[in-house]
Amino acid sequence: MNEKDLDQMNVKMDEEEVYTLVDEEGVEREYRKLLEFTNPTNNNLYYIFAEEEKIEDEELQIFPMVCIEEGDKVRFEPVETDEEFDMISEVLDILYFDSEEK
Repeated sequence: MNEKDLDQMNVKMDEEEVYTLVDEEGVEREYRKLLEFTNPTNNNLYYIFAEEEKIEDEELQIFPMVCIEEGDKVRFEPVETDEEFDMISEVLDILYFDSEEK
């Protein structure tokens, strides 16, 4: 994957939206959307979240999710396949690490 591939993914990074989501323990937490993009291969819309209260931490833990739109409602499902994790990792590497090297 390269920067040209990102053009097809409709990457959006400029919005600072905060969502209240339920974590694995059933606790509601606020998460900030860091990034959203559509994978043209499978047409899935992905959101990359970070926990709002930890957004200033030096080592930020991210939570990639698949955004599923159902009419007026939106729900998020965790990314489950290794292929999706690898693709998301490549996108983040290009956006964040390659830009730091320039």
